Amino acid sequence: MVVDGLSRKFNIRLPTDLANKTNGSVPLLVDLHGLTGAIETNAFHGWQAKQGAEGFLLVQPQGVGTPGGWPNAGSSGWFVAEGVCCGAAQRDQVDDVAFLRRLVEKTLQDHPQADKNRVYFSGHSNGCGMAYRMAAEASDLVTAVACTSFYQGVATTDDYVPLPMMEVHGQKDTIIPYVLPWYLIVPPLYVVGAEDNAKKVADANKCSTAADDAEARKVETGEGYTVTSYTKGCQNNAVVKLLTIPEGPQSGHNPFASASLAAGEAPIPVTDLAWDFLVQYGTRGGSTSTVSDSEDPGTVQGSDSAPTGSETSEGTAIGTIPVPAGSNEDGSDPPSAGASSSDKEGSSDGPSVEDSASTRARLATVPVA
Repeated sequence: MVVDGLSRKFNIRLPTDLANKTNGSVPLLVDLHGLTGAIETNAFHGWQAKQGAEGFLLVQPQGVGTPGGWPNAGSSGWFVAEGVCCGAAQRDQVDDVAFLRRLVEKTLQDHPQADKNRVYFSGHSNGCGMAYRMAAEASDLVTAVACTSFYQGVATTDDYVPLPMMEVHGQKDTIIPYVLPWYLIVPPLYVVGAEDNAKKVADANKCSTAADDAEARKVETGEGYTVTSYTKGCQNNAVVKLLTIPEGPQSGHNPFASASLAAGEAPIPVTDLAWDFLVQYGTRGGSTSTVSDSEDPGTVQGSDSAPTGSETSEGTAIGTIPVPAGSNEDGSDPPSAGASSSDKEGSSDGPSVEDSASTRARLATVPVA
């Protein structure tokens, strides 16, 4: 798919019985990788396994830039916000909103079984920030968002229509801290951490957030996590939730069940909880725009094989969100100069089971206000 002169890659996983489905009956979920990530290495998000179980359309796009290695201005990622994040997309001012809008519209056009009223976005880290941006700037297209380990970086547009959003965040995340240090607090939203992010999103959704309203903010406890909810008075029933993981191997930057666990320890089913949140919502109207058949439609696959496409061109660095020295965005060590491509897979966007133990050993507790 060519958008703004860039050849963009993506993978679409189709339900095995899609041909037997009626039009408009199948949800569509877009899953966005993190900084330095790739389509081929984000299975740790859990959405591929969930798609096989639930039978929705799973779209996994590729951000521009080079996957793997040290996070830098040429890394693969998404343009979350000016002066915020990340990689080649920010450096080259890539219009990722236009690309993702076009991709969703093309998918709806090519697969009429997909439901335009159930277009969900998810993503991890930089991908979560991009999911937030899609909600803020393409609310006519997006039904709901559930993502992990990042915050909203842009203000909503004047025509924003509130939509439900949930973010999952570990309190010991040292990449995108639960409470941000001063140098990561940037305009226009000046988000200071996970709880403040949830409140600001709730404000945009017209939810009650008044400190003196006992019903405005509710906190519930699950097994190994808490859920802070803003549900009162939200326009369009656009509730906002923050799922916080305070302790354990899933309390770092990788909150998924793929984090290393002690023998017999049950994981927090983050992907399941995100899906359960999303599928409650399906009443929004999707975009009615169409894509010209003359455009290259991209590579559509129903398997794990990698899509084809070209990388974006290089340009002048503008700056990116600071990443701790000696680590990828997921907290894992970057591959050495002599590492093979197989060594890099599985660690560019999230720690593998093998890497997560050493990752946890380096995590420091983040103070929580």
